Amino acid sequence: MSENDTKSDRIMTLSIAGGTGWAAEKVLACPHYHYQKYEMGWRIKKMPHPLAFGILMHDCCFVNDFDRFRTGWERGTILNDNDEPAWPIDRDEDAIEDDVALAEKMFDVFQKANLEIVATEERMETPIINPLDGKTPSHLEGVFVSGRRDMVEIYKGSEDLSDLKTAARQWPVHQASGMIQLPTYRYLEACLGMDVHNTGHYLPLTKTKKPVLQRCTVQMGDNDFFAVYTKFKAAAEAILRYRGDAKGKKKPAEAWPKTGPCLGMYNMLCQFHPLCYPERYDKPEELVNEKLAAKV
Repeated sequence: MSENDTKSDRIMTLSIAGGTGWAAEKVLACPHYHYQKYEMGWRIKKMPHPLAFGILMHDCCFVNDFDRFRTGWERGTILNDNDEPAWPIDRDEDAIEDDVALAEKMFDVFQKANLEIVATEERMETPIINPLDGKTPSHLEGVFVSGRRDMVEIYKGSEDLSDLKTAARQWPVHQASGMIQLPTYRYLEACLGMDVHNTGHYLPLTKTKKPVLQRCTVQMGDNDFFAVYTKFKAAAEAILRYRGDAKGKKKPAEAWPKTGPCLGMYNMLCQFHPLCYPERYDKPEELVNEKLAAKV
């Protein structure tokens, strides 16, 4: 991003968030989800247990300090960028000690792996750029892609991209094939003129009685640039189309299709379900007030 870019130039920013889902995929899967979260500003009041656990696990592993997990979990909130409590965790108060004990086992496994880490949690932001000509399509000027590159490590003498994952169980061999996260980081590297990594590793760290750290290696090439670009481009174009359709409507929400699936990550019903289908609930307004934060 150049120094001349300002917030006023922006039409939108598409984010990359591993555990919480990828903005481009979300809007393509269910435009109405995007509308509720990003256009209206709704969010759940308490961060789901698996997501919060993963965030704190990343934090303690990357700074080599398990107390970061213990303190956060016992406090029951995820900190914001100013190190102030910002988001309560949806956790079982009676299972706090068990959760901390499991996390400590996972931390020990990660430490014993002796990864040669070069960098972690690097924020990257770029306009959408077409790999064919190195330019941003004119109709997508002001659309940015933002995310945090999880990890760069030296593995067997090679500097590679890696992504740490907390997982309920060990991954099957084929799971990493076709995943978009590491290719997306690589696309951002190319857009920003950084050295591009051709090898990547997903590192699932299991939340099992005997935690295991797996290494699932993927090779990336030019086709991955186009796959990532195509998905971001499609998502941005969809958002612009739905925003245009919503203009002048008495009920702008109706311009954003409800295409589901409503049962999503962590096998949980979408948090916006009571907003989308209030007729399925006896007291939808009470449920919304209980589960969702006020509009931003």
